[in-house]
Amino acid sequence: MNSYNILVYIAGPFRAKTKWKNQQNIRNAENTGMEIANLQCTPIIPHAMYGNFDGEFTDNFWLNAAINLMKRCNCVVLCEGWEHSEGTLAEIEVARQHNLPVFEWNSVREKAKFEVWVDQKLAEFKEQENFLKMLEPEPVLCCKPNPNFQPQNQTACCDCDCGKTESPERYKNPA
Repeated sequence: MNSYNILVYIAGPFRAKTKWKNQQNIRNAENTGMEIANLQCTPIIPHAMYGNFDGEFTDNFWLNAAINLMKRCNCVVLCEGWEHSEGTLAEIEVARQHNLPVFEWNSVREKAKFEVWVDQKLAEFKEQENFLKMLEPEPVLCCKPNPNFQPQNQTACCDCDCGKTESPERYKNPA
């Protein structure tokens, strides 16, 4: 399965009353991220990225930084305990405003929905990729091809100064 770098933002509680609980929240987000990675998607885990910066800037600064990351993702996955996190609730609101799908990871039904969504997203990406291939221009063929043309040694395929760089022979007899 090729995920085409589907970016999945992991949202969930970070702040806690004790350092131990804070570390547990980070581990919970990392575990969720590992499950996402096992599905060949790219987890974006702000807990793991900024966990050691706690207290260096305001909570509002970090929430805005996380939301900026989230907006660049394809969807949001919620970790266990998200319902009690003010930051996560704010992230969900922004995700909905930006039409990002939101999945609850502690629900079997939501995990199944996520996997279906990934399959649909992959189909969209494949369709876009095929469309873009159709838009690629055909090579411009030379008017007087040189059968001895070697692209690594020459910048033109002939001596007629037509400016073209492809020879029809290269397509008839590939090297």
